[in-house]
Amino acid sequence: MENGKAILGQRDNVVELVLTRNLTRANILNDSSAQIEEPAYRATSWRGDWQDEVEVEEIEIWVED
Repeated sequence: MENGKAILGQRDNVVELVLTRNLTRANILNDSSAQIEEPAYRATSWRGDWQDEVEVEEIEIWVED
């Protein structure tokens, strides 16, 4: 958690998914030009650099035993 947001990936680098505290909105970032040696998730250049904000309607959690 950072400033009330759950961040999956690395903040401001490569690929990240940021969920708001109330889980109603999410920002998705794909930055293939980021220069990180070992990112949590690697962006592919064919997808380009982009950012989008979406409304979250439902979250499903999967667990493997």
